[in-house]
Amino acid sequence: MLIYIDGLYSSFQNEGQETMSNEQDVFSKLSDRMGAKGSKVYPKILANTLSKEEAEILYALNDWMTTDKLAKKLNMNETALQAKLDDLSKRRLVLGGKEGYAAPPNIRSFPARRDDEKGLQLQREFNLTGEYPRILVKGWENRLRLRGFHAHKVIPARQALNASPNLKKSQVLWYEDMEQILRKAKTRGQNGVTEDGKLTTKGCGCRKTWDACDYKGACTLWEWEHDDEVAQAATAMPGVGRKNISVEEALGYNDDMENQGMVHISPNTSQVTSTCNCCPCCCMVLHSFLNYGDVWNTLAPSRYRAVIDQEKCNGCQTCVERCHFSAIEMKKVPGSKKMKAYMVNEHCMGCGLCIFPCPNNAMHLEVVRPPEHIPTLP
Repeated sequence: MLIYIDGLYSSFQNEGQETMSNEQDVFSKLSDRMGAKGSKVYPKILANTLSKEEAEILYALNDWMTTDKLAKKLNMNETALQAKLDDLSKRRLVLGGKEGYAAPPNIRSFPARRDDEKGLQLQREFNLTGEYPRILVKGWENRLRLRGFHAHKVIPARQALNASPNLKKSQVLWYEDMEQILRKAKTRGQNGVTEDGKLTTKGCGCRKTWDACDYKGACTLWEWEHDDEVAQAATAMPGVGRKNISVEEALGYNDDMENQGMVHISPNTSQVTSTCNCCPCCCMVLHSFLNYGDVWNTLAPSRYRAVIDQEKCNGCQTCVERCHFSAIEMKKVPGSKKMKAYMVNEHCMGCGLCIFPCPNNAMHLEVVRPPEHIPTLP
């Protein structure tokens, strides 16, 4: 996630571009290009983050561009422009690489500082009015349509796998088992040396931005195969603390997140680099799908489905309360006076959060999809 830090600004008039009738014009144009077309709030977020001059620079960076080419496009002194690009790059508001510079690619790129109350309020408004989630859902639906596979997938709770004695170890792929994921994790430390058994946890940017729930803990993100520069940059993010932990500590964090009812969600590939523990009220993925999209078709379920043993079920409804996906209903069962849990199979995402809290051990996971369900593309 990219962050904004105060810098020194100055204004100038572009002679080589279309004249902007007022300051809002360039922010609206930049907002439209970044995927928030027609938004009433996102141009205000940009205006709170960027000066008019900086917004014009980003608007001119519609593709990777060297400083000299950008200076000609803006009719600006190359040395002065380089200083501004260096500042924007340091603040992580432009992307830098061998091909020059480029504007951030999407609307996630400008979260407010933790001490910027106006910025935080604008971002909450952007989320709570539904503008942001609708834009995200539309993008993920388009990606699914064009690429043929989902952007995100559910990983089953490790406690649910452990509470399913019917499952054989050979049936569980390492990249869908949080314990195996964590034990395989490697951190590339100083001088590129790979270290086993060292993991990283950091706070949840979604929850710190939207501040809309009472879930405790970090919504912990596990990452590895990152170099020191990336780790140091992430450590510098305000409000998103990062620390190294052991595998056993990671498993403890993991189980705590599962106990609270958070869903493991990661990019939909077997090349795991990170997983998030997601709440339904703040997570940009889960919240957006649940409230503004078709979660059952735009979020990839795990390869598993929850199964209920109705003879063991005592009708306590614990599983109903734990399900975020409306996959469990209470129904009358022939021969029983009690209402018992019934699984709506097409709604079960295989997260397993209903399995291990069941007081009667009346639920378990079973495999219902082949290994090919999870793409092996990076």
